[in-house]
Amino acid sequence: MEFYLNYHGTLSTTGHAKLKFQYRRAFLKQLKELDLYYKLNKVPDEIGFSLKKLKVVGPFRFLPLVTRDSNLEIDLEIVLLSQMGPGGEKQSYGDLDNLLKALIDGLRMAQNTNEIRNEVPEAGEDPFYCLLEDDQVIRNINISHKKLFFSAEKTGKKGRSQEIFALIKVRVAPKFPLLLNLTDAATDLKG
Repeated sequence: MEFYLNYHGTLSTTGHAKLKFQYRRAFLKQLKELDLYYKLNKVPDEIGFSLKKLKVVGPFRFLPLVTRDSNLEIDLEIVLLSQMGPGGEKQSYGDLDNLLKALIDGLRMAQNTNEIRNEVPEAGEDPFYCLLEDDQVIRNINISHKKLFFSAEKTGKKGRSQEIFALIKVRVAPKFPLLLNLTDAATDLKG
């Protein structure tokens, strides 16, 4: 199962809880649309967003697509575009590895109340859809960093944009595909 998510805006590597929720909220709307698509196409609960996967942290009821118990894993292919592009000056908003961490934090649910701080659910955020319970369910990450050529709205200290555009290809796969196939084959033989 494959689909795409995107993020367009500034991306900070400070790790502040408010910023992580800004990133989560950018993905929330897209994941709600994905859930609607899954429901219309009768995707089984084990693969889609099931209330069995609901996790409560502080005032939030998070609904991750992939949990540690779901027998699913995630592959991510990320194209990250920035005004600086690779090989340019040191970027004021952080190194590539820190930007990747900030993006992944936005894709996963908060792990504890320290990651929530003063945030409260807004209208339409119950449940709060997210891609991952935590980053332990990520099997592979492939990232490409390229130069962003379209106009930028926000600029940093040197007049350069701090704007980021990320296109994220998500591939959801079973952890143990062979076991699933053997189980199906055994069921077919019995039937």
